Amino acid sequence: MVSRRNFLKGAAMGSIAMPTLLASPLSFASNNSQFKALVYVLLDGGNDAAQMVVPTSTANYQEYQSIRPEIALAQDALLTIPTTGLDREGRQVTLGLHPKMTALAQVFNHLEATVVVNSGILREPVTKEQAETEGFRLPPFLFSHNSQRSEWAKGAVGHSLTTGWAGRMMDVMGAKSGTTISPLFSHSGDAHLLRAKEHNQNIIRGENIAKLNASPTMQASMDEYFDTVTDDPLTIRCLTQERIRSTWRAV
Repeated sequence: MVSRRNFLKGAAMGSIAMPTLLASPLSFASNNSQFKALVYVLLDGGNDAAQMVVPTSTANYQEYQSIRPEIALAQDALLTIPTTGLDREGRQVTLGLHPKMTALAQVFNHLEATVVVNSGILREPVTKEQAETEGFRLPPFLFSHNSQRSEWAKGAVGHSLTTGWAGRMMDVMGAKSGTTISPLFSHSGDAHLLRAKEHNQNIIRGENIAKLNASPTMQASMDEYFDTVTDDPLTIRCLTQERIRSTWRAV
């Protein structure tokens, strides 16, 4: 596991030399209580999400138990969290965490974490029954873990894109950042999720990297973007698509 401390201390950053890093507007740490970052951790391999987050509402727990009779966690052993979801009938469901996840449960109880359940990549909304019949457009290579992981990182099912959704987002929202250091950082090599048109990934390895500031110019660029956004979903979509159109044509 990579701790926050070790992450900030990581060393060489892709092709960026240390003198360039230290000379950038991002260098030299300061107390910035407004700084926020999107941290994406892919639990690749043997992670069993259905044992991490378990429904605790009576009917939903009983269904979970009937599907996994040999490995179902005891209902009274689950860690209670103030987080709910919706089942396929649209009913609210209370959730619990695996009993070993005590540290993460504290984060949930402080209202600093949530769960996005039943998420995935679709070409169009379909029910389970529709997905099992012809006539509906489905994502390619369903049930292939490697393919679906790539589709998730790409964020554009059915499109032959080399970029990832986080990279394209930064092309849009950080286009006027004016920094010499890309705001995209990876701790595990080249990440499809972070591939962008205008920004390179900074690959962090080892020790002794300088702690970085948030970029004030990037914040201004993002503020400008959000100032144009209204509460109308259609307007938001049109404004966003207008901004990313050139990026999509080029990738």
